[in-house]
Amino acid sequence: MIAKKRKVYYNMKINADNLSFKELNTAIRKAKDKCEIQNTIGQRFIAAGMSDITVTVNGVGGNALGAYLNGGKIIVNGNAGYRAGIHTKADKEKMSVIW
Repeated sequence: MIAKKRKVYYNMKINADNLSFKELNTAIRKAKDKCEIQNTIGQRFIAAGMSDITVTVNGVGGNALGAYLNGGKIIVNGNAGYRAGIHTKADKEKMSVIW
């Protein structure tokens, strides 16, 4: 069976309903510096490995939300999920924040 490609709009607001974690992170990267995600349903690795981005998650974040975040900010309005912020980075110029 061939999977049908879904059209995802890459702007400041992302509807995560029925998106895989890979599709969701692709959308976040295209948003560049700031985005708000609606309807998260436990997608893992949201914003993992990204730098200098502010992500607002409205819903349930999944495993390793913001893992390896480098100087970004994640705001969670819901459940952050298991192992949120694992291995985030900080130095004198950048600090990662999850709240």
